[in-house]
Amino acid sequence: MKAQTFEYAFPGFELDVHFDTVAGTFIVKHDASDTSNLTLSAWLSAITEPGRLGFWLDFKNLAPWNKVPALAELLRIREANHLVLHPIMVESSDPSCLPGFDTLNFVVSYYIPMFDPSTLTPGEQLQYRDYIEARVTEYGIRTISGYNMQHEFMKQYFPQMNKLLWYLDSFDPEKQDSVINVVKQDTTVQVLLVSALIL
Repeated sequence: MKAQTFEYAFPGFELDVHFDTVAGTFIVKHDASDTSNLTLSAWLSAITEPGRLGFWLDFKNLAPWNKVPALAELLRIREANHLVLHPIMVESSDPSCLPGFDTLNFVVSYYIPMFDPSTLTPGEQLQYRDYIEARVTEYGIRTISGYNMQHEFMKQYFPQMNKLLWYLDSFDPEKQDSVINVVKQDTTVQVLLVSALIL
């Protein structure tokens, strides 16, 4: 399993997960059409020391109709893997469903809409700012996440909020290090996700 290969190479992992209401558990996959049946429980059981790693769960299908059983299952998985005192990030593009997870050592993050700020007019940027601000204010969200190209936008309009970023544009270590060095200067960035080349 890939998780075993990289377990000691990185301080943590980002996992795309879908909650399967029929099976009552999480499946590790990016797209709903993916036929993968790898469960989050199975993925974690393959890790020798899950407690030494950080986990960022991109909850792809979090919705009002599955948030309660999903939280119950995530609590069960966390306890089974001795991660009760270990912060786990839960990310969703639906902030209305995140407050229930904002407890018991989870960190919740609002996955902001995908847009390239460099292509927007100042007025269009303000529209996105107002939209995001309304969402995080209404649901009490303290962390936002987005692409590295959105970092300056996030810094300008949400300077006090915690941030999760990803840079997936290159496997080149020099380019990744350059981005890392820039991001390190922003103390509100909690995690920067970068790509790993799998051979």
